[in-house]
Amino acid sequence: MWLPILQPLTGLLCWLTAPILVALLSPVRQPTDAERARLADVLESAALEPHSVRVRVVDSDIQFLTTRLAGPPRYRVLFVSRAALESLDDEALTALVVARREQKRCYSTLVVMSPLLGAAVGFLLAFFRGAVAVGVVFALSMVLLGWAGTRRLRFYTDRQAGDEVGAAVLADAIEHAVRTGGFAHDTDPGREWFSPNPSFGARIERLRARPDATDTGGASGATTS
Repeated sequence: MWLPILQPLTGLLCWLTAPILVALLSPVRQPTDAERARLADVLESAALEPHSVRVRVVDSDIQFLTTRLAGPPRYRVLFVSRAALESLDDEALTALVVARREQKRCYSTLVVMSPLLGAAVGFLLAFFRGAVAVGVVFALSMVLLGWAGTRRLRFYTDRQAGDEVGAAVLADAIEHAVRTGGFAHDTDPGREWFSPNPSFGARIERLRARPDATDTGGASGATTS
């Protein structure tokens, strides 16, 4: 009976403590003076106040060029992989940070968790009323519909970020990150039914299909300095 209450509380606690969890699960370090100065410029270009966002470097040998903005407003931490600092120029790095900023602005972490919460609550209510089959169907429907909504949210935040930094720049940055990390970016829409996030390929494809996007050949992802 306590599960419908504990689940949202647990989700909220994870959201609030996300910076601590990331630091515990990843090899995180303070940025060097040069990295801090560069990231301060990136934050300013991304319309984020450098004094209100702490920065940490994920010092791992994994080459995936990731950025993550974790935590509630006013207590957020920007995690940037060492590979991203080494491989991305300022324009591409700013594009990825802006995309993360838009996701946080829409509270995407909480939105992704909501269909699972709704499914669990619906299933429990149906179970205690003796309608297990109805509960299972309802739970699956909530998950699939919720994940469809979160995928649309991810496309929306990509559009918002593309409006700010340029759709081609953001597409190049994502593509460069995926290629460097050795990930596949399958555009098969059928596979997206079973994921709360669209494939990298689908995101890149939509950004490149915008009328204001021009193909720069992926050049913006490479470090130019």
